Order: sequence, then C-alpha cells, then structure tokens
Amino acid sequence: MYFVCRWREESPFSKRVVTVPDATVLDWFRRGWKHDDPQTWIAGELGGDVYA
Repeated sequence: MYFVCRWREESPFSKRVVTVPDATVLDWFRRGWKHDDPQTWIAGELGGDVYA
C-alpha cells in the first residue's frame, strides 16, 4: 500500500510517497492499534509528521 502526503506551501509538486507492507488501510490500522503512542508510531511508519 502507498501513502502519499502533499504540501502545496513549498511547491505544487512537493510530496512524500511511503510504501507500507500492509495490503489495505484497515490492515495498517490494525497493526498500529497495539502501540501505546500512536503519534510516534505514525511518524515512524510514514517518515515524519503528517498533518491532521
């Protein structure tokens, strides 16, 4: 599965593309449910801060 995060502030083409090993978004969330600090886990999985 791919995660794409775009930033229009820097330029129209600014983006981060991350591949995660899960087949679906639900599988990815299920893998993250067991972590005590979800913000740290998400930042580690997706390569940094993701806007909310």
